[in-house]
Amino acid sequence: MLKNEFLKKMHEYGIKLEDYQIVIDEYRPVSYFLGVYKRKDAWIIYEVGDRNNVDIMYEELSENKIFDEFYQEVLERLHSLGYVTINISKQVIQTSEEYVCNFLQKKYSISKFDAKDIWNDLKYDFHVLNEVKYFALNDKFVPSNDCYKVEGYSAQDIYEKTYLTEIGAYNYLIYLKEDPEQALKDLKNGLPRK
Repeated sequence: MLKNEFLKKMHEYGIKLEDYQIVIDEYRPVSYFLGVYKRKDAWIIYEVGDRNNVDIMYEELSENKIFDEFYQEVLERLHSLGYVTINISKQVIQTSEEYVCNFLQKKYSISKFDAKDIWNDLKYDFHVLNEVKYFALNDKFVPSNDCYKVEGYSAQDIYEKTYLTEIGAYNYLIYLKEDPEQALKDLKNGLPRK
């Protein structure tokens, strides 16, 4: 794939490369960075170790080949960071914004604009976004033994204990992570049971 195709895919999947120390079109010899850039006629994929030692992983003249390889390296980086689990596979991570938004529109009878707004909110936490992708693909929560939890709560726990919809429960996980003290207080005091 070409660089523009690669960037389009990352956008479609909600992957913010900078959040994972991944850079394009620059050489950044700083610990833990993964990058791709063009040096003279060749494309270079590199990774930087903990002592700023740079490992040139691939060198290729073809933009197509280098970005195919870099795509795989990004998925591997996400795997190594714990985003891939038993149920959140690389295929789940590659679920597009369009697919999720179409699911949300149908399931909750909402507009395209509202679905896009939900997607944008979910992008604040890639774990939660991937759980919603799983939900969109399977119309069920990630099993409790493999789901993402914040302060001991999963989206399913929140859904079952409150009036929130499933998607509201996923958004609440983000709130729990951003402001755990207030979110826990609200959970215990302010959200009525179903």
